[in-house]
Amino acid sequence: MSGKVIVSGVSLILVVGVAIGVVCVVNKTGNDPALAAHQKNVQSICSATEDQKLCQDTLGSAKPTNDSDPTAYLAAAVEASAKSVILALNMSDQLKVEHDNGEPGIKMALDDCKDLMQFALDSLESSANLVRDNNVQGIHDQTPDFRNWLSAVISYQESCTEGFNNGTGEDQVKKQLQTESLDKMEKLTGITLDIVTSMVHLLQSFDLKLDLNPASRRLLEVNELDNEGLPKWFSAADRKLLAKITRLHVDSTLKLVSILS
Repeated sequence: MSGKVIVSGVSLILVVGVAIGVVCVVNKTGNDPALAAHQKNVQSICSATEDQKLCQDTLGSAKPTNDSDPTAYLAAAVEASAKSVILALNMSDQLKVEHDNGEPGIKMALDDCKDLMQFALDSLESSANLVRDNNVQGIHDQTPDFRNWLSAVISYQESCTEGFNNGTGEDQVKKQLQTESLDKMEKLTGITLDIVTSMVHLLQSFDLKLDLNPASRRLLEVNELDNEGLPKWFSAADRKLLAKITRLHVDSTLKLVSILS
């Protein structure tokens, strides 16, 4: 499982990395107009986020090939979120080994966290593919999906911490996991979500004249559903993620029933 997760995480980062482009390493700004435009773009994008300093630190290393195209900044934000999730997943694995002979509840909670972090990676992979495979207009049109994937990542992080019982030896493990990985994961994903939520502001800051009407969802017709009741356009990755989430919910319910009985 751990090997598979590491490979998946590395692949995700490589996918996002292609969209980010050249890393900007500059010791002296001087009068470089391209660098000045880059810094202006970062400040403008981050003005709509809750933690502007962390946002600027995160996006500052990305330099798009086109100063009027914000997709590289979106890709950089998604990549940072993915790296934080991988850190949390690997730490869950490490803590599980350290507490292998400890309280059963710790092992159970860490197992659930590992599953939840894998789900989070799947959601971020969908986000990375969206940024990679679409132009700015296409990304804007799919903003609701983008927001849902990022919101799911934050929900998985919250579910991970809720899996530990308060007032027990599990508290210390939870605090360590939070301090060293989950808190940063929540902040970075929150920044990405802030940027996507304020997509109109983002596009206007780049002076892009696009169709800014809110992306709408229409009801699915019966002939657009498959024999499992899912939209025919669902990708294999979407189906796999949905199956994993359903399985985790079933397992959690069975564990709760076992504890109460």
